[in-house]
Amino acid sequence: MALLGMMLAALLGYSFFSLMMLCRRGVETVLEAPISTAEKGGRFSIRVSVRRAGGTALGKMKMRVGWRNVMRRNWEHVTLAAQEISAGSSEWLYGLVISEAGCYEFRLESLLIYDRFCAFHRKKKCGSGTYVYVLPEIHEISVSIGERVRNFYGDSDIYDELRPGYDPGEVFDVREFRDGDRLSSVLWKLSAKGGELMVRENSLPRACPVRLFLYACRDGGEGMLESIAGLAYSLMDAKCAFYAVWMSRSRKEVLRVRVDDEESYYLFLVSYMQDCSPDFEGDLETLYREKYRGEYGLHAVAFRDGKVFQNGQELTGGLGEGILLS
Repeated sequence: MALLGMMLAALLGYSFFSLMMLCRRGVETVLEAPISTAEKGGRFSIRVSVRRAGGTALGKMKMRVGWRNVMRRNWEHVTLAAQEISAGSSEWLYGLVISEAGCYEFRLESLLIYDRFCAFHRKKKCGSGTYVYVLPEIHEISVSIGERVRNFYGDSDIYDELRPGYDPGEVFDVREFRDGDRLSSVLWKLSAKGGELMVRENSLPRACPVRLFLYACRDGGEGMLESIAGLAYSLMDAKCAFYAVWMSRSRKEVLRVRVDDEESYYLFLVSYMQDCSPDFEGDLETLYREKYRGEYGLHAVAFRDGKVFQNGQELTGGLGEGILLS
């Protein structure tokens, strides 16, 4: 019995010594999402990779993972376990399902590393993290656009590819001279080469007549996020360019993104979900006018505290009956 006790004590001592040496040499951990986007209610995975110096295999490891919707303040936590950790590198996939749309931040906060016999453990702090974007369902919203909005003229670096205009900053087309054309639009060198008068048609800037002012969708705000996504998609589909405006969490300033096609729509949606500040309590429209002085727009639609406002007036029925942009 004494010999058996001595052998057991030696094994425990070796196990303890190996655990201390392992922690001293360092353990590298990475938390990532193989696919960063998911549908609401769909299944996705996060992957935890652990690389450590050689040595014997470990008994198990417990990982504390914190996660939250970045538009909210509170963190939630879950403990993930891994068994029979071999020497060198190891990785594990954990399947998750989130039933609410938003941008979710996952952070590997700490590890509990156990020895082979699970008699001793050491705690290691971690900082690796990743983001997963759970996209909202897009419900089309009825949008009535008047001629004043469709023919809105203003400064822009983007020009209409189908209609000529009055901005000499970019050429829309070159054609033969017609009665009523101005002599100032004649291209004299090109006309001399071809033997007939050729004139230049100027381009029409595609300015943004609509601004969407977006505050953070906090507790109970999933319906508002879907309303934002639906209205933005409907405006884009109706060829109505707009600016999406929010308070940036990373930059600490008003940020705007122009949306006029499907690529810019999804870029805006992902950026807004990830970067909108949940702590901002000020007036977004006032800060926007101060930053972009002299800019002119026709309609301002604000989403705030579960309500929708158009040009300062609350839409009591929300967007259920559509929106008129005359």
